[in-house]
Amino acid sequence: MRKQYHFWPGEHGDDAWDVDRLIHLSRDLPVIEIDLDRIGEIDTAYWFPGGRPVTVRDVIDHTRLMATADLTHPVILGPDNRVMDGMHRIARAVLDGRERIRAVRFDVLPAPDHRGVVAEDLSYLELRPLTVADLATVAEWLDEPHVAEWWCNPGTAQEQLDEYRGLLAEARPLTVLLLVVDDGTPVGWCQWYRWDDYPDAAADIGAAAGDIGIDYAIGAPDRIGRGVGTALIRELVAHLGRLYPGAGFLAAPEAANVASCRVLEKNGFELVSTGPLASEPHDRPMAVYRRPGSGPAQAPEPRNLASPKLNTPPSEATSQ
Repeated sequence: MRKQYHFWPGEHGDDAWDVDRLIHLSRDLPVIEIDLDRIGEIDTAYWFPGGRPVTVRDVIDHTRLMATADLTHPVILGPDNRVMDGMHRIARAVLDGRERIRAVRFDVLPAPDHRGVVAEDLSYLELRPLTVADLATVAEWLDEPHVAEWWCNPGTAQEQLDEYRGLLAEARPLTVLLLVVDDGTPVGWCQWYRWDDYPDAAADIGAAAGDIGIDYAIGAPDRIGRGVGTALIRELVAHLGRLYPGAGFLAAPEAANVASCRVLEKNGFELVSTGPLASEPHDRPMAVYRRPGSGPAQAPEPRNLASPKLNTPPSEATSQ
């Protein structure tokens, strides 16, 4: 499903809340049952703001989402009882003839993720676990010159794929591999890991305790130079910040990979050093970038790690 936001009028246009973040923030709230007739949005044009014409396809799309809605997941309400997530579940409950629905309610409204925005200007990137079935797509990307220059030098695309295929079968996730999806279309992949799990490489790069490492690649040629790499880093850092509050980040693309360095700088990373790293299979200069954390990283709950993974020391063959 496309990445979701909750929109509400603010002082300078619409404010927007990332629904993934709302789900995370509400995870420990008590579940209540609320009468459906108290939900005012049922009698509004909730999905069709601005008075635009509604097409049959619009109705079909929302009907499909209602049909697959899982009512075991509580809807999320604001302190003023506004629906922040779960309108399709509410519609499904009405269709089923229910009178009440499970919900969680914030006592204090969380700060929005974006202020004064236009919906079309927001990132709709999704990060989902990469599977063996996705490797065929990764293979196509590894053959693209803008990817092969950084991910297959030295080495070959087939060696990289063989490594992924074997590592995805490992039992414990030391390094998590994710597929990057833009509005429903796969466009690249990324991986993250805790430098503490790779002490030799951590010492080589100068990682602090609790630092997280990231590597990334935009594989689809038609998405290069369109801000997707910058949005990817923003989404990945936000996701990992929820898993490990307070953690710092350390990434090391090749210094010659100007585009990759630039997307880090746009996301608040600062250049620490430039030069070869003993942990790399080549002697080309690497640009080490750090984004400081706000304190000691906290370990996530075990369920947050249930993702496909890589189980070898990470590579800084970062591409954008």
